[in-house]
Amino acid sequence: SRRGLGHTWQLGARALWQQEQLQDFLTKWQEQQEQWLNAAHANLRSGGTATLKIGDGDTSEFNGIDNLKSTIQAAEVAGFQVLATATLSSTVDDVTNRISGMSRTEHMVHLRKK
Repeated sequence: SRRGLGHTWQLGARALWQQEQLQDFLTKWQEQQEQWLNAAHANLRSGGTATLKIGDGDTSEFNGIDNLKSTIQAAEVAGFQVLATATLSSTVDDVTNRISGMSRTEHMVHLRKK
């Protein structure tokens, strides 16, 4: 989330998702991904790097929304080169049986400004 002018703005806020159909939410999510990655890209020198930690979102679908794919697409649109990714996910299929802190798949994405 980000603070500014007396309010907090969160990328992919759950409240927005609950107000919209999943496809509409995903379209806005992708637009927001591209906006913030464009801003990050603009603030790096040529060859500068950024490492992101992202988690997959929650949906009623198995394992939620794949934010890795979304983030990589948005990063490439912004002009980043993807240097490396890593994913950590639970091997337990039933989300209710996962231990606290490991309910979502998490990703690391290492980017470089072209």
